[in-house]
Amino acid sequence: MGKSRSFIASSEDLNNHDDQEPEREFFKALDVSPAETLIQARSLADRGEMEEALSLCRSYLEADRPCAEVYYLMGLIHESCDRDTEAEECYCKSLYLDPDHLETLIHAGLMYERRHDHEKAVLLKNRLTRIERRRHDNRN
Repeated sequence: MGKSRSFIASSEDLNNHDDQEPEREFFKALDVSPAETLIQARSLADRGEMEEALSLCRSYLEADRPCAEVYYLMGLIHESCDRDTEAEECYCKSLYLDPDHLETLIHAGLMYERRHDHEKAVLLKNRLTRIERRRHDNRN
């Protein structure tokens, strides 16, 4: 029979790791999926608890789990709080991880339009068109 895993860290365990290590180990031990994290973070954001939602997303990402969908949600939250610089950073990270993430392309493009950055908005719109065309061609 395999060794059971303890979810309670001793003070010795905590002293032997950097500040992020206990949190990272906590998420790994729980094996939290992006879907579960997103459901909870979206629920928090829907209730107006934006900072709590962002904190949950950051904790998930700090557990060495890059996820385009989590960065996309963080971008939406930042944008809803009028923090376009942070939103743009999150959208860029989302697209780095998943260049075809349609929701990110759409929301980032709309944000650029709102900011009158038409050059970036057109680039994303053209990218969306290429992705849609490619997906359509692959279906046929």
